[in-house]
Amino acid sequence: MTIGLRLRPAVPTDAEALRCIERLAGEAFRTIGMDWVADGEVPSVDTLVGYAAAGRSWVAVTLDE
Repeated sequence: MTIGLRLRPAVPTDAEALRCIERLAGEAFRTIGMDWVADGEVPSVDTLVGYAAAGRSWVAVTLDE
């Protein structure tokens, strides 16, 4: 099955979801003994909002969104 994706600039309201994605992505590092990556702090909402406002953050969304 193929899932169509598109990239779009992140917007401030994406910040909380991006924090969750960061946490989940970090968990994969536990499987290779890099717990320190998984345990690290994720960027704050304010930081992520700043990235979005500066055009420095992108998200992939399914085509039906």
